[in-house]
Amino acid sequence: MKIQCVRRRAFLRYAAMLAAAALLAGCAPSDGDQTAPAPAERVEAGTLITSEEELAMENSRLRLTLDPATCAIEVTDKQNGMRWGSNPPADYEDPLAAGSFRTDIKSQLLVSYTTKENATVRQANSFAASVNKGDYRIYRLDNGFRVHYTFNLGFTIPVAYLLEEDSLNAMVLYDEIEEDGTNLLNTVSFLPYFGLAGSQDEGFMLIPDGSGALIRFNNGKTTVPMYEKMVYGDDVTLGTAIESSREEQIRLPMFGMQKGAAAFAAVIESGDGGAVLRAAVSGQKTAFNTVYATGIYRVSSTIYMMSNDTGSRNVLYNAEEVTGAARLQIRYTFLADDQADLAGMAAVYRRWLPTGAAGTRPPALHVELTGGVSSTKSFLGFQYEGHDTLTSFDDAARMLEELHAAGVPSFSAGYRQYSADAFAGRVETTLKPAAAAGSQKQLARLLEAAAAAGDALYFHADVFRMQKTGNGVSRFFDVCKNVNLGAAGIQPIGFHTNIPDASEPGWYLVNPRRYTDLLEALSDAADDRGIDGVYFTDTAGSLAGDYGIGGAQRDEAKALLAAGFGKLAQERRLLLADPNAYLYAAAAQLTDIPMQSSRHLLFDEDVPFVQMVLKGCLPYTARPMNMNGDTADVFLQQVETLSGLQFAFIAGDPSLLLRTDLIHAYSLSYDAWKASAVQYARALSAVSEAVGDARMTGYRREGELTVTAYENGVMVYVNHGQQDVTADGLTVGARHYLAVRDGTVVASGDGQGNMGA
Repeated sequence: MKIQCVRRRAFLRYAAMLAAAALLAGCAPSDGDQTAPAPAERVEAGTLITSEEELAMENSRLRLTLDPATCAIEVTDKQNGMRWGSNPPADYEDPLAAGSFRTDIKSQLLVSYTTKENATVRQANSFAASVNKGDYRIYRLDNGFRVHYTFNLGFTIPVAYLLEEDSLNAMVLYDEIEEDGTNLLNTVSFLPYFGLAGSQDEGFMLIPDGSGALIRFNNGKTTVPMYEKMVYGDDVTLGTAIESSREEQIRLPMFGMQKGAAAFAAVIESGDGGAVLRAAVSGQKTAFNTVYATGIYRVSSTIYMMSNDTGSRNVLYNAEEVTGAARLQIRYTFLADDQADLAGMAAVYRRWLPTGAAGTRPPALHVELTGGVSSTKSFLGFQYEGHDTLTSFDDAARMLEELHAAGVPSFSAGYRQYSADAFAGRVETTLKPAAAAGSQKQLARLLEAAAAAGDALYFHADVFRMQKTGNGVSRFFDVCKNVNLGAAGIQPIGFHTNIPDASEPGWYLVNPRRYTDLLEALSDAADDRGIDGVYFTDTAGSLAGDYGIGGAQRDEAKALLAAGFGKLAQERRLLLADPNAYLYAAAAQLTDIPMQSSRHLLFDEDVPFVQMVLKGCLPYTARPMNMNGDTADVFLQQVETLSGLQFAFIAGDPSLLLRTDLIHAYSLSYDAWKASAVQYARALSAVSEAVGDARMTGYRREGELTVTAYENGVMVYVNHGQQDVTADGLTVGARHYLAVRDGTVVASGDGQGNMGA
């Protein structure tokens, strides 16, 4: 083995990320919850190990061993004797693996790299390119080990394993990676076989895609693609050719595995902004079921280019700079016995959630209101862009009064497309009302009426994208740059084609370094207009990197958003629509939380994992019920996940939406949906009152029946099928639900919102 000199780089803005992480407080503790640990600022260098004996260290709960001949690690959970290995024994021969997969299974790192000429992206693994050649070094730390892999491709990658109470803190030290210029490192897949779930094991892998999904071991789906998706959604700067309205995102930076009577929950503590989750089952490439994270060290992108000399072709570009994250850091927390299930995994992630305020249930009804719409008009034969009113401030005040009078006990609203900035295509920082919504006096009357009724109103703002220069932001100088250093833009997705529509004006992505001052300007404007609640959609649920020289890439953009929203939350109540988890700490209320996954072909079952994490910590509602398919099916899902009720309304003539980009809202007339909204709100409130602020402690599916358990003893049975079913001595009618405590039905109804068994 060669001794390698390790050159340390600066932490690349890591201090800002630590400051943002400090905003996250632990959820109100119960039964083992603890405050989430902050990332260490530096991993010690350690003592070089030259002996060949097995290396080991332990604490009261776990034992960590490292094989100096193969660099494989194994964690033994003393509570149940379970062994979690990173690789099979050295003499293991995989009956299915072929080609490079035969050495992949012996590796702790799988890497992709680009040749010096940027001609192509290639793959390698740590066993074949480093360990098998003896080019690595092992160091002992106070509570773990470091391994430095020197690849024969021209780069050295240090990793560290730290043993901490009930967890293994594993990390790739990005800030200490060395490259000699021969090749450029792009991605690092870390511990891809950790868990060693083989073809004879029973269990599942958890993917927090949408609401959550399970991939059961050895499910036989060997001909479908492996699962791979970026945490927090695709990098919007790099663009996407096709967008599906059914495609859910990963909002929680974690994954999990249950194997027999044991489990682990793995939380990506650092580097999550540039992480991709991957999963495969036995028989796809190897005999193992695998779930792991891949970190993007240097972004590469293929861009379509046209030239008079070379014609059209795809050109591979690498970002000028590497990631802004100091490390890819994954904490594996080990669960045993009755904690080794979905509820146990959810409890692990709740350590990263904000402290639950008094009353974490959502209002009985949340409504999405659209103020106005742009439309083409003509005057004396000349066409111009005008605006039509859909829901004025006066309309909103009338709705609020009528819904309360009809029996809705509590109410909140998110108001979109009401500001002059929204109609002009500028960043929404002034909150100035557009004429289509009403005057400042009418806005003030609406705010007074809502305050008197105890209702929460949230007014939309977008500082993530813009079409035109304005409000101090230039579309030439204040936008994200792509890897070819050109301005990044996005096109609206065609309603019928599902691909970018080049005939419509596009959007520019605001440079992340502007987030802080834009959010401060927004807060000042809210003060001026008497607005307490601010509503975010794209700004909360999208993440874009700037790949210009000195740009803020995704991890730094995440930190800037978390810090900016954290400060804004001290001054305003924030409503966030399906946000990425790093913004949970800033939210007063969440909405548009999905109740299903993306339904990837590898998935076996959807589960309400995100709801299991959130319940009892933050109030959340589902997407608008009247925009989300068959209302009976949707309502039964809401009872199953105890997701608050949301309806989308417009008060104006729906025909105004014809030939506009809001055609999808054509059927959202308030008058048509008011009675249904009231009925469903009352029915769901009865179940919510029975459950209270209790957390979910269990979930199971038996055919068309789902059963959700809560810590206060309430069990909610939902029959999604067309036939009555019997479970636990109870009969649940077709498309009906029961909420039961101590054998007594405390709430019941059907998918139509009718209450009673």
